[in-house]
Amino acid sequence: MLSRNAIVTALLANTFNRFGKSGLLTLTRQWKPSALTGLSIDRPLKEYSLKVCDRDFPRVELVTKSNMARLMRESSEFRKNVRGESIGQLG
Repeated sequence: MLSRNAIVTALLANTFNRFGKSGLLTLTRQWKPSALTGLSIDRPLKEYSLKVCDRDFPRVELVTKSNMARLMRESSEFRKNVRGESIGQLG
């Protein structure tokens, strides 16, 4: 997950709580703004998420052996961009 805020974590946790692992995997595979619109989760969470994500839609991607190195590199670059170079290096 590459996001400037923790709302994505709340969405993923709520989805897992309501629909289990299969529901969570379905959401992550279909991750796009319209997937959030059709999501059957807590209404205030959904509305806030759509509002926040409308400005800067976060990335969510399942980590696999084939994409792990790329995601680690992109995550590191994203952290440095968001937090600044010196703080972003902390992990």
